[in-house]
Amino acid sequence: MIDLRVLDEWRWVKTNYGALYIAQMTLDKNRLEPAERTCVNAYLTPLDFEGEDELSFFQLIGSQSNLAESDRATITLAKHRTLLCCTNDRPMIETCEIHDVQFLRTFNIISKMNASGYKSKEECLAMVAKLISERNLWIKPELVEAWKLTLI
Repeated sequence: MIDLRVLDEWRWVKTNYGALYIAQMTLDKNRLEPAERTCVNAYLTPLDFEGEDELSFFQLIGSQSNLAESDRATITLAKHRTLLCCTNDRPMIETCEIHDVQFLRTFNIISKMNASGYKSKEECLAMVAKLISERNLWIKPELVEAWKLTLI
């Protein structure tokens, strides 16, 4: 969510990936900044657990990892509602891989913007630079260099 707020590409993401959701638990457990709350209200639909299967899976993830409750809720909803889990967080990605949950990283989104012709290579590089500077996002330089070669 934070990366999308920084990049301000909500409409493109919604058009290309469909409806955008957030775990209600994330809203309940996290103190969102006013700018984040504005984005949530404008672009995201809160989802809550429905049924024992989701609660059981949430608890299973809790017994297997040290993920925050809001992260576990996000993965649970993605798994049981067949949604993409959007994250750059390594422990979340590892949990998604273990439980066969489809995930999407910010670089995937930016790459699709480029491949679709929506953003030029220069615009994509500027987006990554913005994430690094404004979010203090740390990305291995060799990953950034390899990714740059995929842009058109």
